[in-house]
Amino acid sequence: MDGPRFRRLDPVETGVDFTNRLRKENVIPYIYSGAGVAIGDYDRDGLPDLYLVSQDGPNRLFRQVAPLRFEDVTESAGGLDGGDAWGTAATFADIDGDHDLDLYVCNTEAPNLLYRNEGDGTFREVAGRIGLSVTRASTGASFADYDNDGDLDLYLLTNRVFGPRLPEPIVREVTLPADTKVTIDEMFPPHPRFERDGDEIVVPDGYEEFFYTIGDQVFPTGQRDILFRNDGYAQWRDVTDSAGVAHFGQGLSVTWWDYDGDGNLDLYVANDLESPDKLFHNRGDGTFEDVTREALPHTAYFGMGADFGDIDNDGRFDFCVADMSSTSHYMSKLLMGHMGDKRWFLMNADPPQYMRNAVYINTGTGRFLEAARLTGLASTDWTWTVRFADLDEDGLVDFFATNGMASFDNDPDANDEFRRLWNAGVKDAALDIVRGLERVDERNVARRNRGNWSFEDVGSAWGLDEASVANGAAIADLDRDGDLDIVVNNTNAPASIFENRTNRTHRILVELRGSESNAFGVGCRIEIEAAGVRQVRMVIPTRGYMSSGECVEHFGLGDTSRVERIRIDWPSGRTQEFRDLESDRHYTFYEPAAREPDEPEAAPAHGTTMLTAEPNRLPRHVERDFDDYAIQPLLPHRLSRFGPGVACSDVDGDGNDDLWIGGAAGQPGTLALTRADGTFEILDGPWRQDAECEDMGAVFFDHDGDGDLDLLVASGSIEPDAGSALLADRIYDNLGDGRFARVDDLPSTRRFPSTAVAVADFDRDGDLDVFIGSHAIRGRFPEAAPSTLYRNEGGRFHAVDDPVFTRLGLVSSATWSDFDDDGWPDLWIASTWQPVRVLRNVEGTFEDVTDRVGLADAHGQWNSITAADLDADGDVDYVVGNLGLNTKYHADEHHPMRLFAKDFDDDGVRDVVESKYEGDRLLPVRGRSCSTSAMPFLGEKFQTFQAFARATLPEIYGQDQLASSQDLFANHLEHVVLENLGGRFAIRPLPRRAQISSVDGIAIEQLDGDVLPDLLLVHNSFAPEPETGRFDGGAGAVLRNLGGCRFEVVEPTRSGFVVPGDGQGIARLQRDSARADFVVVRNDDEPRMFGAERAGLVVRLRGRAGNPQAVGARITFTQGDRSWNHTVSAGCGYLSQTSPTVFFPTVPNSSKNVAVAIRWPDGATTRHELGSSGVHVVRQ
Repeated sequence: MDGPRFRRLDPVETGVDFTNRLRKENVIPYIYSGAGVAIGDYDRDGLPDLYLVSQDGPNRLFRQVAPLRFEDVTESAGGLDGGDAWGTAATFADIDGDHDLDLYVCNTEAPNLLYRNEGDGTFREVAGRIGLSVTRASTGASFADYDNDGDLDLYLLTNRVFGPRLPEPIVREVTLPADTKVTIDEMFPPHPRFERDGDEIVVPDGYEEFFYTIGDQVFPTGQRDILFRNDGYAQWRDVTDSAGVAHFGQGLSVTWWDYDGDGNLDLYVANDLESPDKLFHNRGDGTFEDVTREALPHTAYFGMGADFGDIDNDGRFDFCVADMSSTSHYMSKLLMGHMGDKRWFLMNADPPQYMRNAVYINTGTGRFLEAARLTGLASTDWTWTVRFADLDEDGLVDFFATNGMASFDNDPDANDEFRRLWNAGVKDAALDIVRGLERVDERNVARRNRGNWSFEDVGSAWGLDEASVANGAAIADLDRDGDLDIVVNNTNAPASIFENRTNRTHRILVELRGSESNAFGVGCRIEIEAAGVRQVRMVIPTRGYMSSGECVEHFGLGDTSRVERIRIDWPSGRTQEFRDLESDRHYTFYEPAAREPDEPEAAPAHGTTMLTAEPNRLPRHVERDFDDYAIQPLLPHRLSRFGPGVACSDVDGDGNDDLWIGGAAGQPGTLALTRADGTFEILDGPWRQDAECEDMGAVFFDHDGDGDLDLLVASGSIEPDAGSALLADRIYDNLGDGRFARVDDLPSTRRFPSTAVAVADFDRDGDLDVFIGSHAIRGRFPEAAPSTLYRNEGGRFHAVDDPVFTRLGLVSSATWSDFDDDGWPDLWIASTWQPVRVLRNVEGTFEDVTDRVGLADAHGQWNSITAADLDADGDVDYVVGNLGLNTKYHADEHHPMRLFAKDFDDDGVRDVVESKYEGDRLLPVRGRSCSTSAMPFLGEKFQTFQAFARATLPEIYGQDQLASSQDLFANHLEHVVLENLGGRFAIRPLPRRAQISSVDGIAIEQLDGDVLPDLLLVHNSFAPEPETGRFDGGAGAVLRNLGGCRFEVVEPTRSGFVVPGDGQGIARLQRDSARADFVVVRNDDEPRMFGAERAGLVVRLRGRAGNPQAVGARITFTQGDRSWNHTVSAGCGYLSQTSPTVFFPTVPNSSKNVAVAIRWPDGATTRHELGSSGVHVVRQ
């Protein structure tokens, strides 16, 4: 193939001479939203035909008379021009079940039309006769058999005609088409008087189609969509309310799909602006449940076109919803506009809505991951259509999007000037600004699926990056050469047809004919296997935006010439399977008239999950509202929501680990004792009097040498004033019998915002010493408070005078670990804007060897660190959590994230300036609105949004000012393994799929039965500032250890580990069994607990008084040729202390004992022979 993959065909060549016309006076919201295209073989001659919709002109039907040659048959086929109406969408569907395609056309406030196919090449309009002549602001119609009764039902999508903020004179200039049944007065949103009911605003009766409220905020909405159930031709019943899908949204796309594979079609409705998207789960009884909040982390803000496809070939359908996120810095800063207007909504919408595309990864658990930024699909400009299709026929679905703005009404400078003139009484000039808003042609987007949740931009290389205002689009094999072509409907420009010129690849096309199911197999699931790769499709013609395609499914095969298996699941419940088929064929499969017995399916390879969610009655962590941004407006994230911490150990000596979970400010922490039956008893204690403290890291340890476990809790956050007593770290002395007392054994002078706590006997004097990390000083971020190492001297703690501990930065995590195996525990620190720092213990003194071990150049947003021998080679490796790759931030060695801080405007507030690179240009991350709110001088310097959007960071702030600022950088954002290569460390990124969100909590445990320890990662952070939005795309992950410090992500359906929400710490909890339990704590949410499936050998060490947990002991297990070692720690991961017990996965039913060698904290060694299962206590 020479040249681009696609060739745009000239209208003279194709005969498709069509333009979607829209009058100049009608180019206003929401009339300017474009129109669609429908593809279908209405005359059953084997070549698909086209129907193109126009807004201010006639629609056109084009019959394909030869490959890629069309003739206009609009009039001869029965006058299918759509009438004199604002046309929007169209779809071909066999509405009457006679095995040919009818045509449904949507209009705006004019009757929708149904052209019934007469079977002779002509149509007859019958919508009024059968009850589908609906007059609303219709934006789409999708036919599917949601109740599986053999006929097609209809979901009618609506929006509204005008936005509520349009000046009335502009609306009065609109030219109404002749068929419009509603007056401008009826279309224009009213402005009623809203009444207050307590703290809430109430929408007056009759205005539900115009407004909805959240608390005391009022937002515009759209009309009520309609679900029609087909009870027989001419018997269409409005079942919207009884089916449970009633809502008022500004609908822009509707998609039927079966996301959970239960054979019932579910429904996604994408709504514009503040009206939330809806995911409705089909219960299978004719009703639906709104599962948006439970299933999706967040939705798009401006929900537009949508599509589904299996982007990773795991047999489950993923989903994409378009938004308007720009691909350029200039446009992104321009479109941000006055973000203060949207700030409240960004912080309070439920579910959250963010101004970028959403890509939902189907986990098969009912909870989706969100991976738009990780996949490279988050920003595609002002996008209308999104479609998944295998455009290069390599077996992976690619991505196509249409773009453009018929009127740049979101221009913040124009809007500011309009308001200025309007408020000054110069209304004619103000109206001229609205009339003069320009069209913005944008390039369409094509991105090739590279696998592993990664897409690359190929728009130019493939010849698809046409610049226009492109709206509806449909994809089909128009010329029947086997590959997929594209048709795009442009506003006020000729429609585009792109011929796919792919060759030297194989493919198949699959078409269906139903008997008991609907005629064209709408809703059928088709799965193929070729060369061991699975692909899946579902026959749903209405996809993308205002458009529909054929009921013919395409599968690209690359260089594979045969299909090993095809399976068809019909809506009737019948299944068919065919084997060993040739490629490069167009297959038609017929539903069997009688039910054939299903072939027995092989049982799943794994009948159980690695972990099982377990109920618990532990209290919910409850955050108190606090405005961090009132202190420093440009913080990248909140500093008051770092908790809670979690700690596990056997407090009462009964052989079961007990549990501490920290509380937020205003909430006491929880000490839960484990009872013999595995339940928890909440213990009261002096921490109740310290409820105003924000609990951070915590550890159980014997601080006073009396042999029992006391509790140390660090106090943090920026909520207290600097130096407040609420920042004092606390020790609760274990008095026995479940009683504790707070003691003042830590210096009271340390009143810094603390984070991590880790204890070890660093001076090898027999008692445990304490490291407490610190974070940002209130009002001084990113300036860090000094961290502290305390030496334990007879139960009293004295700070070690060493400047190395004052220079550790914003500490998130710390752990003691003897990386060089010299018997002296070293201190590892994870901090943000720093490298992972290594303080080598030289017989009780410390030297910073970060550079020597090869880690000094990798500055990250390091959140957590945990140690283990990951490759079973006898030395210790590390897992470190970071920001991940699914955020707006990007960094590498040459283009790091940078952060500058100083009081730029001398107002007493330390300003924070985030920056990024675009090529070699250093640019601001934040926009003009928030920047000028924090630093008003910027508004004077850059009086327009355009000027700010064009400026580099030095041009905005001045190179001298930046040079005199605190300057931090991060060039590494991936979660990593640090592999110990004998004193130097190799940085090995964890798998891409683990990078779907930030990682705080990390646990390391053998879960799959081999001696190689696996990983449990806790994802997400809800702390980022509102414009950035939550890092909420993950739901936790289990990573299986493949050896050699290589890992693979285990499917959630196999791991059983699903933790949505704002994940913080994780700790292993050993109760009265040889299986491990895990507790995960989440900010402002309930804890979750999981039990491991596999049992093994558990060893609990009992050390001497002063260190009864034997912290620092190294234990080596050997059973036959299986060997592994572990060091007992107290403080690791994120604000966590995991159980001091050690788990070894023995060979099931083995008669071989396990040899256990222990090097105790004082250097003494002992050897033991233990059975191959159960819990064993070994005393020093």
